[in-house]
Amino acid sequence: MSRRRDDADTREAALARVFAALSDPLRLRIVRRIALEGELGCGQIDHGLSSSTVSHHCKVLREAGIVVSTPVGNQRVLTLRPEFERDYQGLLASIVRRGSAAPGGD
Repeated sequence: MSRRRDDADTREAALARVFAALSDPLRLRIVRRIALEGELGCGQIDHGLSSSTVSHHCKVLREAGIVVSTPVGNQRVLTLRPEFERDYQGLLASIVRRGSAAPGGD
């Protein structure tokens, strides 16, 4: 019984990390773009932010288990973790759908 409770606690903690990471509008836009485009270079994330701020947002998404960061040349490319896509299909679909329904899109 204790093992099942530990597994449930672990899943709940993972879900809390995902929601915390996605609570920022910029990180939602980053995830939406990756979902639509397949990948996104960290250098493609501008929004008038410093590179350290962009790096921080990428790190939050990575530590929450949402994205994987891969070095390509002199930049890092973000892709969605397959586990995130599998485990949070409905959430991901909602993120994409909400973005396309917003006035002006992204």
